[in-house]
Amino acid sequence: KRDDFSKQSLDEYRQHLDEGPMRDMRMYQKLPAFLDNPRMFTAYPEMAVNIARDLFTVDGSAPVPMRKKILRHAKKVGFINLMKDGLKGVTVL
Repeated sequence: KRDDFSKQSLDEYRQHLDEGPMRDMRMYQKLPAFLDNPRMFTAYPEMAVNIARDLFTVDGSAPVPMRKKILRHAKKVGFINLMKDGLKGVTVL
């Protein structure tokens, strides 16, 4: 309905927004602050790459348990940072 600015038409439009885009905006309203954390684009990608490199490199040396390989890189980021950012990420999503 073009050029219909009646209360009923605007209420329907508002309902449409509330059930669609506004619902999504409310759901993800804390995401920008979460992504503002510099570790999201520096430390964590670097950690993931280094873990993958360690897990998939075949060099003929004695195998190191996967847990040790992962923990070695997690220590560089810091366990407190990992826990804090992980919990924040869970609450944001």
